[in-house]
Amino acid sequence: MHNKYLAAVFYILIGVVSLFLSFFVVFNFMFSDSGSTGERVATYIIAAAAYGIVGSAGGFIKPGSWKTASMLLILPVLVITFLYSVREIESVGLNIAYLITAIVFAFSGAYIGSWTKLRRK
Repeated sequence: MHNKYLAAVFYILIGVVSLFLSFFVVFNFMFSDSGSTGERVATYIIAAAAYGIVGSAGGFIKPGSWKTASMLLILPVLVITFLYSVREIESVGLNIAYLITAIVFAFSGAYIGSWTKLRRK
């Protein structure tokens, strides 16, 4: 019974962190007016680092459910990217590349965190 509460707290925490990342990282990318290549590359690097770090922390904390944690982590990114791409059709390519970056690094980070935790046992 205690593990169910801890699992619920873990998933709620991942959801809150995901919303936090979406607000500060995804919105910064999507609503940035800058067309400079250097700034776009910087936002990709920030997103990769943020989603990789949070994903690895989630995988390390709860290695048995790293896939679920990763899906919760990227769910707001999926929604925001879809909604923004429908309205701003000219930026669909950039948005899809950003979405792929978030997905790859969230899942990779969670897998690495999970693998690290299980390897330490």
